[in-house]
Amino acid sequence: MDLTEHRTRPTPWHGDRASTGGRRELLIGALAYLLAFAVTYLAFVYTAAGQRLDGRLLSGTANGPYDHGDGIAEQLLGAMSHPFVIGLALAAVLVLGLVSRRPRAGLLGLGVAAGTVLLAEGLKEVLIRPDIGVTDSSTHNSFPGGHTSAAIGVTLGLLLAAAPRARVWIALPATVAVTFIASGTTMAGWHRISDTIGACLLAAALCCLTALVLCGRGGTSRDAAFTVGHGMFVLATPPLILLAVSALPAEFSTTTLILGTAVTVALTITSVLATLRCVESTATPRIPR
Repeated sequence: MDLTEHRTRPTPWHGDRASTGGRRELLIGALAYLLAFAVTYLAFVYTAAGQRLDGRLLSGTANGPYDHGDGIAEQLLGAMSHPFVIGLALAAVLVLGLVSRRPRAGLLGLGVAAGTVLLAEGLKEVLIRPDIGVTDSSTHNSFPGGHTSAAIGVTLGLLLAAAPRARVWIALPATVAVTFIASGTTMAGWHRISDTIGACLLAAALCCLTALVLCGRGGTSRDAAFTVGHGMFVLATPPLILLAVSALPAEFSTTTLILGTAVTVALTITSVLATLRCVESTATPRIPR
């Protein structure tokens, strides 16, 4: 008998097959995203510098060619809001879970997609945008963005439902699509750049919390240094976004907006993928039969 047949192998995290590790990583990720969400809200909404940056990007793009009723951005957003398109996107999450033989993960992915939108709409009614004397800044709160919440929520729902090896092939085109949609909301004058950042962080937090359902109870094979290091990476996302946006020249408002949005979406999706990968790699080893 070949003794190599009895080697211990790591068990992949398949979602419907509960692992005993990864709960700590998911909790750290969720808490880090929620903290980053709060910091983003306070920095952009409750400070003069944040409101000015929001207004600079909004005024520089919303008054351009996309500000007309027949503009590309508004056509895209109008089509995205159609009930058929929304239903098709939600159905895709469920179908992907079934095709991947992960029906439970598909249902939870659907929860991430729908839950992100519901949370975003609820928070917009609760959160306020104070008048702190910034010129041309309104007190109408649009944080976090609804259209971006729908786009990033569906994306993370698909990632949760998909088999691990297929996630990168979903993440790459989804990053482009979400960036296009999120940029369009600002180009149409519907949302600010901070709304996009808030929507992405909210969806990421909900995705991590939902993934906890797929994790069994127990310890993890990763050491504390790895876990803390991953948490630091997640917490570094908002400062990197703010740095990228503020460092770009104001005269190129549309370019600044698109690049800032792309950084936001790419970092969010990458860090969620890293979190899910971390969970997969902490599954308890087993000896195959």
